[in-house]
Amino acid sequence: MPDWLSRLAGRSVSLENPTGLSKDVLKLLRDDLALINRKHKGLGQILLKYVVDGEGDEVLLKLRGLPDAAKALRVWFRTHNIDDTQYKVSNPRKEIFEKIDRLDPAVLYRWIQVLHAAWSAQPNKTVLWPHLPQDVEWLEVFICEGTTKEPFWHAHRMIPMRVADIVTALEAGEHPSGALVHLILLDEAPYSYSYHEQPAFKAITGLAEYFASHPKEVINALKHPKAQHRAHVLKFLHEQKTRLEGEVLSEVVNLALGSAKMVREAAGYLLLGQSEETQKEAAGLVRAKAEDGGAAERTHSIGLLYQLEGEGCLPFLAELREEEKSKKTLTEIDRYLQMEAVATEEGGEGGYEDCLEVPEPNEYPSEYELSPEIEHALLEAFERFNAKAIEEHAKWWDRADSRFRRGSRKMSPPASSRKVKKVVQGMKTPELVKDRKCLLPYVEYPGILYRELCDFLDRHPLDLVPLIRLGFCVGLVGDGNTEGDSPSPFHHSFGIRQEVQDWITEYRQRQAPDLSLLDLGSAFSAAGLGETWITRLYLAEYYHRPNFNPLNLSDDAIWPFFYKNPLHLEQALGIREEPSNFYWINELKKNAYQILATFPRPPKKYTAHLWEQALGTSKTERPLAQACLKDYPGKEKLIINALEDGRKDVRASAAAWLGELKATEAAPAITKALKKEKHDEPKAAMMESLEGLGEDIDKFLNRKKLKEEAEKGLKKEIHKDLAWFPFDRLPEVHWEKNRQQVPPEVLKWFVVQCFRLKSPEPGPLHRRYFALMRLDERKTLGKFVLDGWLTQDTLPRYTHEEAEQEAEKQLAQTKQQVKQFPQYYQDFDEDQTRNAYLNHCLNECLGSANASKGILAIPAACCGGEIVPIVDRYLKQWYGYRMAQCKALIQMLSWVNHPLAIQLILSVGTRFRTKGIQKEAAKYADLIAERNEWTRDEMADRTIPTAGFERDGTQVIDYGQRQFTVKMQEDFSIQIENPDGKIVKALPNANKLEDEEEVKALKKDFTASKKELKQVLKFQKERLYEAMCAQRRWRYEDWDLYLNGHPIVGRFCQRIVWLAYRDNEIIASFRPLGDGSLTDFDDEEVTLEPDDLIQVAHQASLSMKDGEKWQESLKDYEVDPLFEQFGRKQFTLEGELGKEASISEFEGHLVNSFKLRGRANRLGYTRGQAEDGGWFYTYSKNFAGLNLQAVIEFTGNVLPEEDRTVALRSLYFTSLKNDGEDDFAYAHRQLRLSKVPEVLLSESWNDIKQMADDGSGFDAEWEKKCGWR
Repeated sequence: MPDWLSRLAGRSVSLENPTGLSKDVLKLLRDDLALINRKHKGLGQILLKYVVDGEGDEVLLKLRGLPDAAKALRVWFRTHNIDDTQYKVSNPRKEIFEKIDRLDPAVLYRWIQVLHAAWSAQPNKTVLWPHLPQDVEWLEVFICEGTTKEPFWHAHRMIPMRVADIVTALEAGEHPSGALVHLILLDEAPYSYSYHEQPAFKAITGLAEYFASHPKEVINALKHPKAQHRAHVLKFLHEQKTRLEGEVLSEVVNLALGSAKMVREAAGYLLLGQSEETQKEAAGLVRAKAEDGGAAERTHSIGLLYQLEGEGCLPFLAELREEEKSKKTLTEIDRYLQMEAVATEEGGEGGYEDCLEVPEPNEYPSEYELSPEIEHALLEAFERFNAKAIEEHAKWWDRADSRFRRGSRKMSPPASSRKVKKVVQGMKTPELVKDRKCLLPYVEYPGILYRELCDFLDRHPLDLVPLIRLGFCVGLVGDGNTEGDSPSPFHHSFGIRQEVQDWITEYRQRQAPDLSLLDLGSAFSAAGLGETWITRLYLAEYYHRPNFNPLNLSDDAIWPFFYKNPLHLEQALGIREEPSNFYWINELKKNAYQILATFPRPPKKYTAHLWEQALGTSKTERPLAQACLKDYPGKEKLIINALEDGRKDVRASAAAWLGELKATEAAPAITKALKKEKHDEPKAAMMESLEGLGEDIDKFLNRKKLKEEAEKGLKKEIHKDLAWFPFDRLPEVHWEKNRQQVPPEVLKWFVVQCFRLKSPEPGPLHRRYFALMRLDERKTLGKFVLDGWLTQDTLPRYTHEEAEQEAEKQLAQTKQQVKQFPQYYQDFDEDQTRNAYLNHCLNECLGSANASKGILAIPAACCGGEIVPIVDRYLKQWYGYRMAQCKALIQMLSWVNHPLAIQLILSVGTRFRTKGIQKEAAKYADLIAERNEWTRDEMADRTIPTAGFERDGTQVIDYGQRQFTVKMQEDFSIQIENPDGKIVKALPNANKLEDEEEVKALKKDFTASKKELKQVLKFQKERLYEAMCAQRRWRYEDWDLYLNGHPIVGRFCQRIVWLAYRDNEIIASFRPLGDGSLTDFDDEEVTLEPDDLIQVAHQASLSMKDGEKWQESLKDYEVDPLFEQFGRKQFTLEGELGKEASISEFEGHLVNSFKLRGRANRLGYTRGQAEDGGWFYTYSKNFAGLNLQAVIEFTGNVLPEEDRTVALRSLYFTSLKNDGEDDFAYAHRQLRLSKVPEVLLSESWNDIKQMADDGSGFDAEWEKKCGWR
C-alpha cells in the first residue's frame, strides 16, 4: 500500500452531502467506490468524500498512480488485458446510470473524474477517441461505461444513455453543450471512418433533438473539407432521424447537388427520410437551384427533384427545358420527360400503371392434432438418434487423444424424453414458438438427428405449420431474437437452415404444388413466427448460397410477397433508404434485383431507379436492372434515346443492351450514333450490336483511312502499362486481297486500341480487319502478341542463383523455428523444404501484364488451334499464382474459331483444379454455346476436332507434284505413305518442282495435327466416361453423325458398349463396328430409328448375364474396352444407407498423400479449395450434366503439398456451386445418397476404393497418426 494511502486509511470520513443526495443514491455511490477497498483499504471512503462533498481532489492524481485501479473499480470497457471470465459488471454502477438524473451535476462530474482517473492508470489501455482534448478525455470513459455491459462491444448489448445526461456532465465541467457535436459525434476521426460506426453512438438517445438544437455545430461538420467525412456526418444524421430545418436543410440540399458523388447520395437519403412537409420545403430549394444554380447543380437537381416530387415535377421540368442551355442538364431532363412520354404512349392516358393484383394467401390454423401414429414415429426417430449419437460418441472417445476428450465415454441422451415430449407438444400449439423456446438448439451430432428427421418426414409427411415448428424446436429455424438490435431480416436470428428449406420443398412437391411465398409467410405467422423469416430466406440469405430462389418457386409465387412487403427490398436496393453497410451488401443487392425481376412488370415507384442503374456505370448492377425492365413497355425507345447521352459509359451500355434485345428497329439510330462517336468503348459496343442485329459491318471498313486514323491516334503517348510492348518487332503482314503490306502504324494502332478497350474479347471491327489479312501472317501476328504478353507476365523475379540464395535464407529461418518449436515440426524434412522454397522463388514473377490484357484480343481474332497448347501449359503452370491472367486467357480463347479451343474451355470448365478458373471457363463455354444456339453438350459434340482426318481415318497432304497419305492406325499412331504406297517416317522437304514455303506450311500444319490428335484422345475419353456416369442420352441420329461418324471418336465408340432406348425402355445393347453397322453380343445386327435414345452402357443398367456376355464378346474380338463398363464391383444402397449423406466405409484407411494425389488426378479428380492455413481436405469431380459434384474427403494436406500419411474419411455428393458461392469443405451441403444416380454412386465408390487399395489399409489409430482432431 502506498505511504499516502496508509496515512489516510485510518482516518474516519464523514460526509457533508451539500447537494442533498438521497440515501439510496449515496449507498449506490458508496458501494460502487468501495470496490477498490479490496485492493486498497480505505481508498473507497476517500473517493466517496471527494465525489459527494468535492473535497480532496488531489486523490485523483494519487489514483492515477495505481496501475490496478481500473481492475479494482471494474472500469472494464475496451480493456484488452482481461478475458470474459474475469469480467463482472459493477451492479451499483449500473443503477447509478439508471438514476443518473438524481445526481447533482457537480457530483456526477466528480464521479466521472474518478472513473477516468482509474482508467488512465492502466499501463495498456485502449484509447478509442485519441483526438479528444485532454480536458474532455473523460467523455470517452463516461459514455462507454454508461453504454457498455461487456468488455468487448456488440451493438445488440448496449445500454441506452440519454444525451441530456452527457450534456449535464459537460456543463458541470464548464464546457459548452455543443461540444458533444464537434468533439465526438461529428468530429473527424484521424485514424478510421469505422469510428463513426461505434455501438456507443447508437446507444445514445435523444440525438435527433440535440442536433436540431445545435444547428451551428452541425453546419460546421457538414462543411468539413473531406468528402468522406461529410458523407459520414450525413449518414449519422439520417440514422438518428434528425429533422432538418432552416440553414441545416439548405446546407444539406447544397450537398445533395454538390460535386462529390458519395456526399450527394448520403444527402439524398437524408432528404428522402424527412417528413412530407420537410420534403416539400426541400423540393422548393431544389427547384430554385434547378433555375439559378451552376451547371453541375442544375444537372444533379433534376434527379433529386424527381425523387422528392415524382411525376409532379414533370410540368416544371418541361418549362425548365425551354430555358436550359447545358447539354448535360437537357439530357437529364429529357430522360425523365421521355420516360413519362413513352409510358403514356404505350399505356394510354393513364400512363404506366402497376396493374398487379396480389392474391390472397392461404390461411392456416394455429393449432393442430398429431395422430398417435405420427407421435409414436417421431418419438422412435428421436430414440434412434439418441442410440446412434451415444454409439458415435463412444467410438470417438475410444479413438481420440485423451487431451482432446470432452465429458465422459458414456454420454447422456442428447434429446431427453422430457424435451422430446415438449417438441411434440410444441408442434401442436404456438405457445412454445411464441415464447422463443428452442428445445434443442445445440444438440450433439446434429447430422444424425437431421437424417432421422428426414426419414421420419419421408414416411409421415406433416402439415406445413407443424413442420415449421419442428424445425424451430430442433434449432433449424432461428428464434428471431436480435438481442437489442433492430428487427432487421438481415439478422442471422431469422435464418432458416437448409434442412428446413428441403422439407418445405418436399412438402410443396407432395402436398401443395401451388405454394407461394405469401402462403409460406401466412404459415410462419400461424406457427408463431412471422413474415420476416421469409424475407431473410429470399433476400438476405447470402452466406454460402447467393441463389435468391432456394425453394425453386415460379415467379408468380415470389413477387406478390414482396409487392405486399416492400420495405426491406427497397432498403437492399437503396431506394429511399441507404443500403445496409455490411460485408455482404453486393449479394444482398443481387438478390433484391433478382426478386424484382420476377414481377410481371416493375412497380412504378422503382422504375426511375431501375432506369438509372440499367444505363449506369456499375457493371454489376447494370445487367441486373436491365433484367428487371424486360417487360417495361416501349423500353427500346428509351434505350435509343440514351445513345445521345453525354456519358460514354451510358452510350456504350445502351448500344450493348439494344444488341442483346435484338432490337432491329434500333439499327439506324445506332448507325447514326456510331458515325458521331469519338470514343473507342462506345464504338466497340455499337459495332458489336450492329453485328448482332444482322447489319453489314463491312460498310464501316475503310482501309484507306486506317493509316490516317492510326497516325492521329498514335500522337498520344503510349500508356505506361503498354510501354513494354516491342512495337519495333511487329511482324510484317499483308492484306489478302491485294497483297499490299498493312502499314506498321496500323498494326501499332490496333494494339493500342485493343489495350484501351481492356477486354481480351475482340470487337467486330477488329475481327473484320484481321480477317482481311493473310491467314498465315495474321496467325504469326497473333502468336507474336500472345508470346510477348506471356513473356512480360512471367518475367522471373530471381535468377536461378538468386532463387537459391533466397531459398537458403528462408530455410535458415525455418530451421530456427524447428529448433525453437520442435513439437510443431515433427515431419520436417530439410531437403524437401529447401526444394519447396526454391520452386516458390523460381515461380515468383517480377510483375504482371494483366493491365494490358486487352491486347489478347489480337490473338483471339487472328489465331487458330496452334495457340491452344500454349494456353493449356500456362493454365497448368500458373493456375495457383496468376488467377486474373488465366481468366483473361480463357476469355481470349472463347473467340478463337477452332474446335480445339472450345474443347479446352469445356475441359477446364468441367475438371480444372482451381475453382475460380473452372467457373470462368464454364461461363464462357455457356456463352459460346449461346452464341451458336447450342446447349453445352451439343457444342461439345459438334466441335470435336478431327485433326484433319476424314471419316475413314485418312488425310491427304498435297505437295502439288506429290501427294502423301496419312493413315490413323488402330492404336491412334500415325502412318505416312508416299505416292508409291511406301511407308515413310516423316514428311520430306520440298523438291525442286515444289513451292518450298508452301511445303513448310503443310509440314507445320501436320505437326499441329498430331498435337491436336493427342488432345482429342485425352479430352474425349474423359467425356465419354463422364457420360456413362451421368447416364447422358443422345438422339441416335445425332450420336451417329457427331460421335460414331467422327474419324477419332468413332473409334472410341467401337470400344464401348451402348444401350438403345425407345419409350424409356431398353430395346437393345450394341457395339458399333468399323463399317458403321451396329451389332449385339450375339453378333446380330441392330437397327435403330433416328429418335431412339443412345446411352453408354453400365453393369447397373444391364443384367449380370448380359454384362458377362459382353465381356466375352469383347474378349473374343480382342477389343480393348475404352474403360470398364462391366466387371467392377457394384455398390448398392442397402438397409438404411440410403438415408445417409456420405459413405464412410473407408474412413481410417491410411495412404501416402502423394499416392492419393496421383490416383485422384488419374481418375479425374481435382484438389479442393484451400482453407485456413493453406490446408485442403477434399478431391472432387464435377458432373455438369447432373449438376453434381462427387467429393472424396480425407484428413488433409497443406500447400505447398507435403509427403505425409493421410487417412480417407468419406465419399459424398453435393450440388455444383453457383458463381460466387463458397466451395470450402465446411460449406458443402451433402446430398442424401438415395438422390444420387446409381451409376455415378457405384463408379465413385470404386474410385475411393481404388484410393484405399493404394494404401496400407485401415488403422484403428488413424486419427493419432494423421494428427486429426
